[in-house]
Amino acid sequence: MSRSGYTTYGDGGWQLIMWRGAVASAIRGKRGQRLIDDMQAALDAMPVKELHAEVLQEVTGPVCAIGAVARARGIDLTTVNPELPEVVSERLDIAEALAKEIAYENDEGGPGWVLGIYREETPADRWLRMREWAWDKSNTPRPSMDIANHLAAQASAHLCQAADMFEVGFEYRSEHARGNARQKWRRAFRMAGVDIPEKAPREAG
Repeated sequence: MSRSGYTTYGDGGWQLIMWRGAVASAIRGKRGQRLIDDMQAALDAMPVKELHAEVLQEVTGPVCAIGAVARARGIDLTTVNPELPEVVSERLDIAEALAKEIAYENDEGGPGWVLGIYREETPADRWLRMREWAWDKSNTPRPSMDIANHLAAQASAHLCQAADMFEVGFEYRSEHARGNARQKWRRAFRMAGVDIPEKAPREAG
């Protein structure tokens, strides 16, 4: 169990299909899109671009993605139990499914285990990932060159790492990593609304 209420091994089947449908509907709806657009603006306006896991909104400092939106809207969630998504959703006027989904993405959507190595996500990394998530889910994505530069640099580093792996003989794993990195690298430029270079850095032949 987690703050989102999601479990590691759900019931699956039709119940899972219905739940994912409820999440998709909540994201597409007017209230969901209003929240996601507010999230883009709130995250961009943060003086310290960091998001934290397992918190909602502290009196000063740490917030999660949904807590950042609440703070920007002038909604006080400091006394709300982070493990009560039904209360959070009511305060923010969104579907409970969306409140749970954002809590899950914020707390547990990070890289975790990658190619046999556990990567600890920093608050700054979490901010960047959730900013990209909000951009991806919005019907009216807010371009941001600063964020695109962050994403491009991060993806370029991943491409270099994948190229190094290829050179030392980890062909299968490097191709998988390189494919993911290429996709993220191109998305960074699309996000900023600029032309995508023909070739990513250090593409191994």
